[in-house]
Amino acid sequence: MKPEHDSKVREIVANAWCDPEFKKRLIAQPREALAAHGIRVPEGVEIAIVENTPSKIYLVLPQKPDETLVSDEQLAGIAGGASGAVGIVPLGSRPAVDFVASLW
Repeated sequence: MKPEHDSKVREIVANAWCDPEFKKRLIAQPREALAAHGIRVPEGVEIAIVENTPSKIYLVLPQKPDETLVSDEQLAGIAGGASGAVGIVPLGSRPAVDFVASLW
């Protein structure tokens, strides 16, 4: 995904955490759910939404760059990650979505 989509992805994750109906749509129809948030998935590209659970964790390997040498800046862009965040917020409200997005 493009770096400019990072903030949109954080908002999508927060929405999925706070809104069970949105989460269902995101998993069932990811292309449409992402498009509604301004992220267009090109035709011919398959997208799958998976969720970590206490007993199953997914590690996504980025596509290997064409060149054998990757600059430190490029490496930082592909080697990022996120860990779980814990907090108590009133779910279902816009402030809750913004709060959860800020944690991730």
